[in-house]
Amino acid sequence: MDDTDGSGVRDYDLFLAQDSSNYVTYLSGASDSVITFSGVTGVTYYFFTLSTDNTGNREQLKNLPDLILVFDTTTVNPPLFTLNGDSISQLNLTVCAEDSVSECLQVMNSVGGNLTYTILENPTIGAVTLSPNVMGVCINYLPNVTTSSNDSILISVCDTAGGCDSLWVNVSINSLPVVSISPSASTTFCTGDSVSLDAGMHSSYLWSQGDTIQTITVNASGSYDVVVSNVNGCTSTSLPVTVLVNPPPSVTLNSFANVCDTVSSFALTGGLPLGGIYSGPGVVAGGFSPAAAGPGTHIITYVFVDSSGCSDSATSFINVIACGCLIPQMVS
Repeated sequence: MDDTDGSGVRDYDLFLAQDSSNYVTYLSGASDSVITFSGVTGVTYYFFTLSTDNTGNREQLKNLPDLILVFDTTTVNPPLFTLNGDSISQLNLTVCAEDSVSECLQVMNSVGGNLTYTILENPTIGAVTLSPNVMGVCINYLPNVTTSSNDSILISVCDTAGGCDSLWVNVSINSLPVVSISPSASTTFCTGDSVSLDAGMHSSYLWSQGDTIQTITVNASGSYDVVVSNVNGCTSTSLPVTVLVNPPPSVTLNSFANVCDTVSSFALTGGLPLGGIYSGPGVVAGGFSPAAAGPGTHIITYVFVDSSGCSDSATSFINVIACGCLIPQMVS
């Protein structure tokens, strides 16, 4: 210290001891109020100064150091995004349009405490959500387009010490296949008929009835749709096609009484439902001519077509007797 005749500090000497070593002169005649010192991690340094005033008075030797400095052996690293144990600066994701994709990352954190996640650049054609957990963060992305495109997101993580890391998330969006079912004919038909349903060209197929081919043949009523996929594994489901199979009408024909071949033509009856058509030997416009049919047993067919266009038939026998060949008996 200056004595009463002193006039301020002119300069000083700085002495340094390392761990248990003796003091050595580190600076001599220094006048700077601030100096820079570089030490070694894990080593303890001891400092003291002896000042000289402007009249040449020198400070007395000290028993204790002015400063003890220890360089911490703990290295504080900023948080890091990692995937499968490796640090990453970008993450590439692939997703089908109208679907979503998620990826969970581990974040290395040497400071401890809560981490703060921030979306620095938002996606342009989708939505992203961050779900932090004890291991890191899960990223979920949902596109809002139906065609092929690309999107990107920039996110960051910061610890309580101010250390940060950033990550670019690049998203490739694959388009969905376009699918529709093409019937080969009308999807409303009668029992015994069928229709083919074609889903078009795609990578794979799964029909609602379990078939896995492009074209199926259907002969039963029901609703039919198909899930198809393209080369990127994206899927679409077709609109359903309704197939209606109408049953045939119930047709009956009563039996006929025997008739003589001399009987005039008469209208045929006994077929139900009414409104059908009779056919067979001797049948003209719904009437039967025994003479035209001739003696013998003949098959009469009755066909009825309903409002759906479906038909069925019934048959019955009619026996024509040759009455005109009988010889009258002489009466005595």
